[in-house]
Amino acid sequence: MSHVLEPVLGGTPARACAGYWDDGDQLWISARDITSAPSRVIVDTTEKITSAAVSETKARPLPVGSVILTARGTVGEVGRLARPASFNQSCYGFRPDALSPGLLYFSVLRATERAKAVAHGSVFDTITMATFDHLDLAWEPTRAADAESRIAPLLDAISAAVEENRTLAATRDALLPQLMSGKLRVRDAEAAASAVL
Repeated sequence: MSHVLEPVLGGTPARACAGYWDDGDQLWISARDITSAPSRVIVDTTEKITSAAVSETKARPLPVGSVILTARGTVGEVGRLARPASFNQSCYGFRPDALSPGLLYFSVLRATERAKAVAHGSVFDTITMATFDHLDLAWEPTRAADAESRIAPLLDAISAAVEENRTLAATRDALLPQLMSGKLRVRDAEAAASAVL
């Protein structure tokens, strides 16, 4: 795998620079975002950075379909991007260049599981590209196109379900306090929900 995948290291914009963090709207991933991502699909992050942080620091976003792997601290968690996102330096990012998005995701996931098994159940401190030197790809190149054509619709359906759940939760969170306080009636809530969806 290390001959095929090219890792991208993330970065953390200077915390002291308010212009990198205040009112940011660009996704910035840390390990906790990956461990809490539903179905390993990253659609939002706890912290966000500004466009200035993206353009002036190492926190460059990767495109949709990229895979993020935690390499230090919380080691071996894998997530896939449903939206472009930057990430911190405790993670590796992999673009879907040499491998299509589905194959990339499952290849990194399988390699990480294999790396944990090779470690005989012990906790290892860091994942490096050397970790992948003796791990094979999950797919033979001759069957990659066929495999991706079967995997992509399933992963797309999972991503769509995660996005829909997020929208429904936001609608619930907006309407429930108003319903509980009596400021909004069920009939009004139904009309508001219909307008959102």
